[in-house]
Amino acid sequence: DEREDWERVLRDCVGRAKAAEIAARLPPTWQENLSDKYNSNISQTIVMTLVVVNFCISIAEAELVPEPGSQLDITLESIDLTFTVIFAIELAINLTAHWFWEFWRNSWNWLDFLVVLVSLGSIGTEAGPTIKIIRILRAFHVMRLIKRLVALRMIVAAIASSVIPVANVFFLLMLATLVYAILGVGLF
Repeated sequence: DEREDWERVLRDCVGRAKAAEIAARLPPTWQENLSDKYNSNISQTIVMTLVVVNFCISIAEAELVPEPGSQLDITLESIDLTFTVIFAIELAINLTAHWFWEFWRNSWNWLDFLVVLVSLGSIGTEAGPTIKIIRILRAFHVMRLIKRLVALRMIVAAIASSVIPVANVFFLLMLATLVYAILGVGLF
């Protein structure tokens, strides 16, 4: 009886190993190919370069504050539209390559989705104060660099982990300042 159980377990393991070997020899699906190409260093470098260029243009736009309807305003709007379309296509490729749960489990993808959604929502609307505030959210696209650059991610993690100790030191300094303030008021 025990021997039959062992034989059954071994046959099951051998069958699973053969199935895994056959699956490993199958050509990758189009989605796996797309995922490999999307996650490659070349495509991620291109996307990060586009993010940095878009961020620099946003900085220039905020500093220059072009007159509505001027040639500079029209040029910046068309550049903005071009980047919005490029990032929407990139988001669609990312969503397709990492279909559904894999995509939505990554919180950086949520940020990308929100930024692209806001950018798409602001297309064709007049640049009133509300739209200008909403367009500021597009600056968060540069936060994608944290996801890709390990050194930057380590710096952000170190800063985040130091917030509570720095707050404690600030609290102690505030207490010392208050004690000296009370002494100063009382003595002078």
